[in-house]
Amino acid sequence: MTEKYKVFDLNSDHEIIIETNKILNKVINNNKSPKNTIFNKICSLFRNKNYWEIIDIPDIDNDIKTIFRNFLIKNGFELKEDYSKYLSEIHLSKANEKPLESKFCWHCDDYGGIDCKVNTLIVYLEKTANGGNLEIKQDNSTNITIETIKNRCILLSGDIEHRPLAIKDGIRHSFVIQFERNN
Repeated sequence: MTEKYKVFDLNSDHEIIIETNKILNKVINNNKSPKNTIFNKICSLFRNKNYWEIIDIPDIDNDIKTIFRNFLIKNGFELKEDYSKYLSEIHLSKANEKPLESKFCWHCDDYGGIDCKVNTLIVYLEKTANGGNLEIKQDNSTNITIETIKNRCILLSGDIEHRPLAIKDGIRHSFVIQFERNN
């Protein structure tokens, strides 16, 4: 892999967009039990207040993981064949007039959520907020900002230093999945 990140604007009927929206809907619709803490957490978030929450999605089936893995591999991001080391999350954030800072400062994904080097796929499921873009440090220590819009998919090598920027006046929901990489 020569490029450390790639950006794709996908159509709403692209399999990546369809599957990430199914995952979000499954988290919401299959967890309606009053005792379910994930569902209760999501419901409490949608009240009229600011939030930045991360919900772990530990049980994605292999067919769905294969779609994400194949997209990374097809675009030059090498992965180990073993499916067992992966991390998947939904990031939900909302801000009113006052800017809401991200829960993440500058970071690399390698050895973060899982104990290995990774390649990351991010899909922006919904974006009405001002801000909330992704800032990436280049090798020459200059920063570039990638606008986060609905149905945008960003692929990153786990050794890229990056951070989401603060949001204001809206929501920013994304799906993140990381797989162990070869090198």
